[in-house]
Amino acid sequence: MIKKITNIALKSTLLSAALMGNIDVQEPEFIDDDLDYIQSNLVDILGSFNFNKAAAKDILINKADGTDIDSGEYTGELYNALFVYTQCDYGCNYNTEDRDYDNPVRDRACDVVADSMPVDCVASEARQELIPDGCSDAGLLSQWGDFFKPSCNTHDLCYGDVDSTRSECNSLMKSDMYKQCSNPIPGFTVSQCKSVANTAHNGVVALGWLFYSDAQKAATCVYWSDERAYWGCPRA
Repeated sequence: MIKKITNIALKSTLLSAALMGNIDVQEPEFIDDDLDYIQSNLVDILGSFNFNKAAAKDILINKADGTDIDSGEYTGELYNALFVYTQCDYGCNYNTEDRDYDNPVRDRACDVVADSMPVDCVASEARQELIPDGCSDAGLLSQWGDFFKPSCNTHDLCYGDVDSTRSECNSLMKSDMYKQCSNPIPGFTVSQCKSVANTAHNGVVALGWLFYSDAQKAATCVYWSDERAYWGCPRA
């Protein structure tokens, strides 16, 4: 019994990871075609991870000034701060050290940008993080990974949108996959296609929180980097 439970849990985990496109795995000997069982039990098996309810408001962005803010509020706060400190008159002070009096508006903007930098932000890596990479290019059910690539790419882009919630992205992926299932892979029925879509959806519900968190942090890093470039601020 223990071996059976372990195999089922590992089977579900590997299948979910492969369909999410986050890792490449090779098919173990015990992997079979029991998709219906996996699909119906995946969330229960992995429910102990408790990653099911994350939204943008749950992803904290640590800033250089020592404060934290939800990723969904980051862009709005930075925009508002830049508006306030670049519209005030010359006497408006944000920081007073090393002020460039030849370009006070730029100087004040760069003060705000410097304090708003997300901790550990490396823009080049963040941009790479946000590039959609499909579902899976190897391993379990690779034919379905290729088939569902458009839906998976949209899901990746949604995770990297700070105005989206994880549940919205996951629901959108399932809806997109169902639309694709109107014309499934030759040899498979619409019902079988939707069964795989349900399994993929359960996979991102159970295991997608960490990837959503990484994407949200990458998105705020890229936004910050673009603002720094727009104002012509020096690199740290």
